[in-house]
Amino acid sequence: MYHDQALYKEAHGGITPWHADQYYWPLDNDRTITAWIPLQAIPKNIGPLEFSAGSHQIQEGRDLGISDSSEEIIENRLRVTDFKHITEPFDLGEVSFHSGWVFHRAGANSTDEMRRVMTVIYMDKETRLKKPENDG
Repeated sequence: MYHDQALYKEAHGGITPWHADQYYWPLDNDRTITAWIPLQAIPKNIGPLEFSAGSHQIQEGRDLGISDSSEEIIENRLRVTDFKHITEPFDLGEVSFHSGWVFHRAGANSTDEMRRVMTVIYMDKETRLKKPENDG
């Protein structure tokens, strides 16, 4: 296990822009996987994940942290691909897994309740830390 993180989105919180998680990790390879674990049911109006299936093949945008700029640049790049975008609600007990270079985002939370999610990032047992290459 590399690390875990609580991702709580406040009531009426905005989107989480398009990004690839691997950007943030100072690891010497990309053999990683994230488990996205909802701690409650996540209907579409609370902000589930949206994936661009196959987007791990894209190089453009890998050097971007999460920002308004990443949302615009990656969205424009994904528009010209045939990659399917997947946004589905999550029932309590469902878990999603994605690799570090898959582009994804999360929708806005338009409800009056907090969206509660845990993530656990796993890395290959041969993976080692390296000097960070960005400020993320």
